Amino acid sequence: MSIIYTKHALMRMKIRNISNLQVEQTVNEANQINLDNFGNNIAQKQYGSYLIRVIFKVEN
Repeated sequence: MSIIYTKHALMRMKIRNISNLQVEQTVNEANQINLDNFGNNIAQKQYGSYLIRVIFKVEN
């Protein structure tokens, strides 16, 4: 699965010092995945004392 990052996501990742690898691991190895009110997936993964949430949608 390839991930397409929005400019907003890349900016937030840079500010929060989150790597592409952490995003990929969060999506692929999430502790929990929920749906938001718009049908997007929200993957959550704990990294030590930090929780990373990745909002994504799967397209064909």
